[in-house]
Amino acid sequence: MNYFFKILEDILLKKSGGTMYEDMEFKSQFSSYMLIRYLSMRNDLFKYAEILNSFQSRLSPEQMYTWCYNNIPKSKNKYIRYISKNKKTK
Repeated sequence: MNYFFKILEDILLKKSGGTMYEDMEFKSQFSSYMLIRYLSMRNDLFKYAEILNSFQSRLSPEQMYTWCYNNIPKSKNKYIRYISKNKKTK
């Protein structure tokens, strides 16, 4: 899962030049579900998460990564606040 966050950081900060999909670990660690989930947790990236969600079943992991890298604007902040479920109170 640690490699997934490197992929997410690369998409947001544009570090690798869009070639991270060539790494050996990419196919085993990339998760389109998790990518969409994290993108949807930031208001400015939510529209990209909606687009990806509609094409998720038709795109390969490499195509999804490339689309994200090319279309999601470079961010100054890589931080995405995780929105978790509210805890039940007794």
